[in-house]
Amino acid sequence: MNNFSYRNPTAIFFGKGVLEGLGEKASALGKRAVLVYGKASAKKYGTYDLVRKQLKSAGVEVFDLGGVQENPLLSLARKGIELARSKKADFIIGLGGGSAIDTAKVIAVGAKTEADPWDIFSGKARIEGALPVVAVVTVPASASEANPVAVITNDELSMKAGISNPAMYPAMAFLDPALTATLPLKNTACAAVDIMAHVMEAYFTSQEEFSPVQDGYAEGLCKAVVSSMRRLKTEPQDYDARASMMWAATLAWNGVAQLGIRGASVPCHMLSYPISAHYGVVHGATLSILLPAWLRHNKSRISLRLLKFGENVFCLRVPTEEKVIDAICAFYREIGAPVFMSEAGVKNPDLLKMSLQAVEAARMRGVSGLTAEMALGVYSLAC
Repeated sequence: MNNFSYRNPTAIFFGKGVLEGLGEKASALGKRAVLVYGKASAKKYGTYDLVRKQLKSAGVEVFDLGGVQENPLLSLARKGIELARSKKADFIIGLGGGSAIDTAKVIAVGAKTEADPWDIFSGKARIEGALPVVAVVTVPASASEANPVAVITNDELSMKAGISNPAMYPAMAFLDPALTATLPLKNTACAAVDIMAHVMEAYFTSQEEFSPVQDGYAEGLCKAVVSSMRRLKTEPQDYDARASMMWAATLAWNGVAQLGIRGASVPCHMLSYPISAHYGVVHGATLSILLPAWLRHNKSRISLRLLKFGENVFCLRVPTEEKVIDAICAFYREIGAPVFMSEAGVKNPDLLKMSLQAVEAARMRGVSGLTAEMALGVYSLAC
């Protein structure tokens, strides 16, 4: 196991009714805030009104930035940066899932520098600090509420990229599982895939021969997601299943699962970016397509880990590499997630262009080991 240091400065408030304390806690950050949210659901289901009521009661003036979409756009983040500067915002609130919270982080960083935010993503400029971010989670998947990562799509270049910097840890995060009860099963399924992918990628890229703590942690989270999803298929509003999914999401990508693991990487996330950027496929669906393809492309190299995963997560008695991959695909199909690009509506994709963009995304993110040849091989298996 590699040496590591770990610090997570985000204060997390978890459980039913935690938003009742939002105003009091967030007002300690200042009295002017930009509220970043999506297109409809936050207002439809009352979360937007609840957040605004809380902030108003605490004397916080709020400036809206709605319209965040899945695979959030740089153009909207730029508008948010101008809004934050012009209104002299003290902090930024991200209300929703990873898209809204990531957008809030980009705004928080952009408001503290004169550089264009894309220059930060491309490595031409450095992060000079960030306004505090408050995360209110209604779609548990990305763990953006508890990590220093942000992902954005440059809609001018049709290119998706991510960055990580300690300045982007949210100051606080509010996680009420009851707020996810209205999330459709299709969206919940995509979230489940994303949660599992966050630990599966580290698990399958690990070069550790003996790592029972981290391996068991990853396997346990995957088993929790599988069992919770199966329970939600029968009873979509089951609170305990929703709570388990929400906490699993945070634990999967708050950095703990990857600590000390030699070789831990995120190749499938890098491969997913061009599919989202060019074809608009939601993030979780790109991963249900790419993970099986990546596993098949690398199965001889990761054979022992595949067999162990099949035994410990899917309880396969006599696993083989193909049986384990088939079990993963069967679970994805069971919850309604696609396993090939064609099933997500992607016809005749430009595999070479995607491969080159995936390699560039990996370079920008500092992810090593992904070559154009490897990317092309995985994409070919995913068609």
